[in-house]
Amino acid sequence: MYGPHETSLVMMVTTFKEVKKGEEIVASYIHALRSLWDRNFMESHGFICKCRLCELDRSESAYVITKREALLKSLTFDPVRYLKAGSLHADCEIIGALEELRAATPDLNIALTNSDIYKIASIIMLNANAEELNFLCLLILEKVYAVIENVPPNCVTRAYAETILVCCMKMGKEKEVLEKWVEEVRKYCRLYAGTLEHVRAGDYPTIPEDLKKFGIEFFND
Repeated sequence: MYGPHETSLVMMVTTFKEVKKGEEIVASYIHALRSLWDRNFMESHGFICKCRLCELDRSESAYVITKREALLKSLTFDPVRYLKAGSLHADCEIIGALEELRAATPDLNIALTNSDIYKIASIIMLNANAEELNFLCLLILEKVYAVIENVPPNCVTRAYAETILVCCMKMGKEKEVLEKWVEEVRKYCRLYAGTLEHVRAGDYPTIPEDLKKFGIEFFND
């Protein structure tokens, strides 16, 4: 997170991990979750991005690109249908096929950040009473989060960690696992609002109270 200082021409940088002396700090000029076509506009100005994602996108065949687009368009996202037993099978197969397209580089599988995939996982979690469905929701979201961790924070607009944390609580995960995701939610709140109170503005405003049942205090500032 960065921005100009209030009183001088100084760039203020806040990091959420340790930065060693002499380590390079970089900023993204473009939105990392957009397609290569949208990100590639800088080539007209003489800039050719050599990051892993852009290089991987350029190396893909037209067949793979077309197949991915078709798979994303075939996601059905029907909350009512999901309440029926076995109705998730088709969409889960589609998500699996999307994973296979970048099996060698799962951390760069930007297709998994598609908004419908997040909605599918959220609907499963909110309506799931069976442990199997909660497990499915967690499995999907953890794979999405593995991608999100490699994306500049300013490109992330959904509180993925909150949904994962709530899913973990529903499954009764051990305290160590819960604390891991609690810290991710705290990081998200500090980044986007500068205060942990931001959790109250999300889809799960009772997270602090729910965590107390597991012996965890959310507000630790």
